[in-house]
Amino acid sequence: MRNSTERDVVERDLEMRRESQIARDNANAAGSFALGIALISLVGVVIAMFVFNQGDETTAPAQQQQPPDVNITVPTPTAPEAPIVPDAPDINIQVPENQAPVAPAPAAPAPTAPEALPAQPPQ
Repeated sequence: MRNSTERDVVERDLEMRRESQIARDNANAAGSFALGIALISLVGVVIAMFVFNQGDETTAPAQQQQPPDVNITVPTPTAPEAPIVPDAPDINIQVPENQAPVAPAPAAPAPTAPEALPAQPPQ
């Protein structure tokens, strides 16, 4: 009888572990599913905002706008007129010619090499 009781206890223990493992797996799956839905919703909102903001630029009016009918005459190019330059006044400027500068005469001649004195007879 002891073996059957131990076997029953072990089987109940294994069954309780399996049930708790299944409960954890279900909780993890539910949390992951909720997180996935939240992220997909966030991405959808961002894409919707982008599309609605771009909608103003991409929407073209049904009627095409015609350019206004304007008659423009293009002038013919002409040669530019030569500028009128007034006559320059006649100015006569006489510039004196450059003369060679005169060096001032030295006041006293500078001594040059000593002159040789005549030999004097011995006395």
